[in-house]
Amino acid sequence: MRINIIIPLLLVMLLVGRVTAQYGVAGGGVTSGAIASPVSGKFGLRVSIGQPLLGDAGPAPRLAGGLQSIGDYYQQSYENTTIVVPEQIQQVGDTFNFDLNYGAPCAFFQDGVEREWELKLTFNRTVLEPLVFDAVDDNGEYHTITVTGKASLQAGKLATLKFLALLGNDSTSVVRVESFRWTSVRRQFTQSTPGSVTLKGLCTTYGNTRLIKAPGKTSILVAPNPVTGSTVGLRVYAEQAVSGTIVITDMHGNVIANKTDVEAGLQWPLVTIELPVIAAGTYTVTFAASDIIARTTLLKLP
Repeated sequence: MRINIIIPLLLVMLLVGRVTAQYGVAGGGVTSGAIASPVSGKFGLRVSIGQPLLGDAGPAPRLAGGLQSIGDYYQQSYENTTIVVPEQIQQVGDTFNFDLNYGAPCAFFQDGVEREWELKLTFNRTVLEPLVFDAVDDNGEYHTITVTGKASLQAGKLATLKFLALLGNDSTSVVRVESFRWTSVRRQFTQSTPGSVTLKGLCTTYGNTRLIKAPGKTSILVAPNPVTGSTVGLRVYAEQAVSGTIVITDMHGNVIANKTDVEAGLQWPLVTIELPVIAAGTYTVTFAASDIIARTTLLKLP
C-alpha cells in the first residue's frame, strides 16, 4: 500500500517539474516540507525532504531545501573560534608578556578532550623582537611567528608570548593573527581582533619622534630565548649569502663568546655556540660581516 502511494506522488513531481510544500513562513524561517527538481529535464529527480530553510519571504520566497542547507546555515556559529589580541603600551628596551585570549565551541572540548593548535602572528619586526616562538618568517618588514600549544577549555588564555620592545621605524606596531587552526578539527572557522603595541620613552627632536627609518637587512634569531642551558642556537638572515663573526658580550661590553666563519643567508643557517659559565642576565649578540652588522638580545636564565 505504501509503495502504491509513493510512486504516483513521484510521477506527479516529475510532471510538475518542481514541487514544494509547507514553506510559506513570513519573514523567513525553518519549516517542514520538501522540494523536488528534475535533473537535466529528463528521467532524474532530486528531492530534499524535511526542514527546508527559508530566506526573506516575498512574492517568491527563496528556499534552500533539506537538512544540509540548515546545517551549513548554522554550522559556522557552532564551529567558530575567536582570538583576541590585546593592545599594550610598553617602554623601549623592556621585555614584556603578551597574552592571547580565545573563545571556542564547547563541542570541541567534550569529555575532557585536549586540542592542539597552531597560530601565526604578524607584527613590525623593527618594533618588536619575539622571544618565544616555534618558527619565524621575515620578509624584511614584518615578522610572522608560528606558535603551537594545547588547550582543554572552551575559553581562556591561549598563550603568553614574550617580546622585547625595540626602537624601530614606528612608534606603534599592529599585531594581528595571520592564521589559526585546531590541528585535529576537520571543519572550523576563525575570527580575530587585531591588537597593538605602542612604545613609550621615545626621544623627540624639535617635536618629532626620533625613529630608525632604515629597515634592517640582516637579522639574528636566538632559539630558544631565554636560554637555560650552556648551548645557544643562532640563525642569521641576510639578503645575500655571506660569512661573518658572531660575538656575545655582557652589558659592560666584555666578550663572553665568539665564533668565526658563521654563515648567513636567506635560509637562516643555524649555528650553535657553547657558552661558558655565566650569570643569569641580558647579553648582546652581534653578527658582523664586511659592510653589514646585526644585533639582538639574549636572555640567560639560571
